[in-house]
Order: sequence, then structure tokens, then C-alpha cells
Amino acid sequence: MTSNLKQSPESALERRRSPAIIRLADATACDAGALLASSGGFVFGRGLIATILATVLSFLCVLGVLAFHFPQYLTTPELRHIYSAHILRQIHFVSLLIAGAHQHRAG
Repeated sequence: MTSNLKQSPESALERRRSPAIIRLADATACDAGALLASSGGFVFGRGLIATILATVLSFLCVLGVLAFHFPQYLTTPELRHIYSAHILRQIHFVSLLIAGAHQHRAG
């Protein structure tokens, strides 16, 4: 670890007093920050930004599939009357194509 990631003794003491879920989230955020810092900055042309966007879009598509399969649990009746399911399916399909096309090209 670099010196700018080291914590002061006071913050380490505060971290030990916090609940386990907070410590887990803090450790995960620190690990993610170290991982992103190890690969360098976000530079156009290396594909890192597009990969992150494709991964996030893929995760959102999974959530969309779950919402289509279980609308009674993941949406509200008032909202179902406002949007068109056909339009949302088309948006979902295009999102899957975009995310899958990048991951296929990057892989």
C-alpha cells in the first residue's frame, strides 16, 4: 500500500468500534480503490471505461429481467399503468445488445 492509503491511529480505532457491516463496506471500498489505482488512471482508448459501463449495464439488465419476471414484487401498480411494457422491452433488448457487444469484443 502507498503511504496516502494508510490510516491514522484514531481512524483505525473508530473502525474497530463500528458495526461489522460498516467495517466490511469500508474494507471493500478500500480494496476497490486500491484495485482501480493499481491499473492507472482512466485513459481513453484502453477500454477500461467501456468495460465498466458494459458491466454496469449488464447488471442493470439482470435487474430489469428480474423486474419483468416478478413485477408484483419489484414494481408498483401505479407505475405499471404509466409505462409501456413493449417500449421497456425494446430498451432492455438494445441495452443487452450494447453490453454484450462490448464484452464480446473485449473478451
